[in-house]
Amino acid sequence: MAEDEFRDLFQSERAAAEKRFPFIARFRDKVNIAPTKTANKGGQGEFVEADSPDNPMPGKPTITIGVNSHKLSGGVTDTIINDMVHAAGQLSPDYRKLRKEVVSNLSEDALSLAKRRYQKDFKGKFSGSNFSTFDNFLNRYWADGIVQHLLLPENSEINQTMQSSPKAVPALNAIKRLFETGVAPGKRIGDVLNE
Repeated sequence: MAEDEFRDLFQSERAAAEKRFPFIARFRDKVNIAPTKTANKGGQGEFVEADSPDNPMPGKPTITIGVNSHKLSGGVTDTIINDMVHAAGQLSPDYRKLRKEVVSNLSEDALSLAKRRYQKDFKGKFSGSNFSTFDNFLNRYWADGIVQHLLLPENSEINQTMQSSPKAVPALNAIKRLFETGVAPGKRIGDVLNE
């Protein structure tokens, strides 16, 4: 399928995701959404980098919608929200700054857990830059996962993360505000509209 054929797919779900978290509307023209062309983890959805051979719409990052996306509590909309967190990591300096603040304030226990999970479940098992080193894993994939749990806390361990890393809570609250309002800390709505 060509880009034109995908354009109308998932538009109502994308609009619902943008209504829930207006910040992700910034990426409307920068991130594609398309059905997956390969099996992905859990069959739900994946954020695929622009130059990946698995990208059904090369040239821009693409959120691929898997066959099991509809099984999430929020369906395809939740898949889009989850994977727009990864898009924010590539496309938003405001988000990257806050994500870095979260990571720098994780407790030793939280960092130890991330390292164990990387060694056991991810290292050498997945391709892509997020998994090439522990630092990339921690600062991108793991940190984005924490934010995904923050935004979609159903059946999540976000409360445990916040309790074990209380110094990260202000940055997590700022990220939630960013996604809910589209306004980064220290900025006004007029600043955002002029970007």
